[in-house]
Order: sequence, then structure tokens, then C-alpha cells
Amino acid sequence: MAVIVDARVARFSLPLREPLRTTRGAITSRPGALLRLRTDDGLEGWGEATPVPGFPGPDAITTARVLEASARGLVGADSETLWPPPIHPTSPAAAFAIETALADLAAVRAALPMARWLGGAAASERVAVNALIADADDARVATAKGFKTLKCKVGADSLEHDMDRLREIREAAPQPVRLRADANQAWSVPDARRALEAFSPLGLEYVEEPLRDPSPSALAMLARQSGVAIASDESAVARSDFEALLATGAVSFCVLKPSAIGGLVETRLRAQACRQAGVEVVVTTGLDGAIAGLACLHVAASLGALPACGLATAHWLERDLCVLPPVQRGELAVPRSSGLGTAPDSSYLAELGM
Repeated sequence: MAVIVDARVARFSLPLREPLRTTRGAITSRPGALLRLRTDDGLEGWGEATPVPGFPGPDAITTARVLEASARGLVGADSETLWPPPIHPTSPAAAFAIETALADLAAVRAALPMARWLGGAAASERVAVNALIADADDARVATAKGFKTLKCKVGADSLEHDMDRLREIREAAPQPVRLRADANQAWSVPDARRALEAFSPLGLEYVEEPLRDPSPSALAMLARQSGVAIASDESAVARSDFEALLATGAVSFCVLKPSAIGGLVETRLRAQACRQAGVEVVVTTGLDGAIAGLACLHVAASLGALPACGLATAHWLERDLCVLPPVQRGELAVPRSSGLGTAPDSSYLAELGM
């Protein structure tokens, strides 16, 4: 047995270096909560709950309260019998934090990196990642660093402005560099048709969440009419919506955010369903802190080869919970030490009173 003797939660807020503009407004900071589980044999497991802005589910304050209450309920339990843990149905970010901390404990105990503990020998040692950029200057910097896939937010400005910006980005990063656009559900069906028609000559890998009202039938029709690949994200957070999208063949890519859909186990289950349906999987963070970022990296690696994932977001944060592996030639190396591979910075823990 490995009994949990202490479960602590501390709230934090991570400022961004500069605002990230989306169709739902500018993101300037990432409030969340850090979880530490400690067992009677001296091991520690870490988790993070940083809900994604604009996604279904409770906000950061409510999530922290759920996590605090759930953590108290874990004290006295045998950590080895808690996998997979019970999932809080209305707080996916809290569920993700608890799953991450328990998986961290289990992988450390097994002397395996979390990716290997989750996925066995099929786990990858490196994961390709995309760069989140804003303009052509960012594109030139990213490609010079070796990124082979770029992602740009669209929909917050006029279509003409987005088109000019994407054209400049494509000129700065010609194919075979892949270019993705994320509209965050900005457009009506007519506007989305117009946008995808305008974007078509640019050879985008996909357009993510183009529709304001993204029913599976509307997305499927838009994909057929435009000939541009479509990716789901926030429209497929609920499992029922996810299953409906797969059943209709509405999307070619499915973006999976573990913190939004409820954790590591759910991410792996959905990835398997996507592969059976012939849909590509992209694992991303929601501009989370480093503990959640590492968990996302490990679960992505546990799935084997994937298209470039949205995991290279640490540079957006002014400060972080710990140091993530650096991006090298458009890839992140998975930590080889056991568990997550790191713990939060001790000085930051002192600030948080942990």
C-alpha cells in the first residue's frame, strides 16, 4: 500500500508576456491551482488545474474549490487502488489535476517516465510541436528555430485583415511548412464559407473551429463545400458531441485538451476512437502552467506518432511553475526520469505556501 497522507492545493496566477487575442477577448493571465499529493513512503505527485478560457466548465475559482474538496477526500486512501480515479463530472480541469498527480506517483513508483507508464513501449521519445504565432515576423523567427508547423488565431478581425496576415505568413514560411488557422468559433456559416474559400489558395493544413454554432451536420457540409480540412476543439468537449462529430465524418482533425475533456485516460480513449474513425489527433495545452504542460506532453508521447501538437506555449508565460524542456528543431524531448520528470520550483512553492 501507498497511503496518501497529505493533499495540498495552492492557487496561482501566471501572467502572460503579452496579451493573446482571441475571438473571445484577450487573455492576459492564466489563473489556476496546483495540487501536491504525498504518500506515507515519501513520494510526491503533482497536478495542475488551469481551466481553459471560453471552454465549457467552471472558472478558475470554482475549479480550485472543487479541487480542494476533492483533495481532502483523497487523504487516507491507497494511491495504488485509485487508478483510474473517479472523475468529477462538472470540473474536467480538477479531474485532470488529480489524474496527473496520481499518475505521477504511480510512474515514479514504477521507475518509468509517465509516457512509458501510460503507453508502454509504443510511447515516443520526442513529440513534434507547432508554434503559435501572430504575424509574418513571428513566422520567420519560428521557422528559423526549426518549427515545421505554425498556428495562427483568426476571426478577431475582419476577414480581409486575416487574409492579408495569413498571406504574409505564408510568404514568410512557404510550404512545406504547415500552416493552421484557429477561428475559435468566430463565424456564421456564410462567413465561414467565405473565409475558407479565401484561405484555400494558402494550402492550410486545417481550420480549427470555424463555426459559431458548430453542429456536426453544419461542419460536415462546410468541409464538403470548401474542400478545406476542419478541426474540432471546443465543439467536442462533451463526449456526446465528440462522438457525434466522429459519426458524421465532420472533421479531419480532433484537437484534444486533457484539461478541458477531463484527463489523461479520457484523452487516450478519445485518441483511440479518432484513429478508428480515420481522424488525426492533435494534443494541446490551453496555455496551462508547466505541470499541466508536462502532463500533456507525456500523454501525447504515450500515443506514439502524432501530427504537430500544441505544446510549445511556455514562452507565452512571464513566469511558470517550473522549467519545461526546450523546443529543439520543432520537437519537445520527453523527460526520461520517472513520473512527470520534474517538480515545481522550490522558490515558487515557498511563495505559494507549499
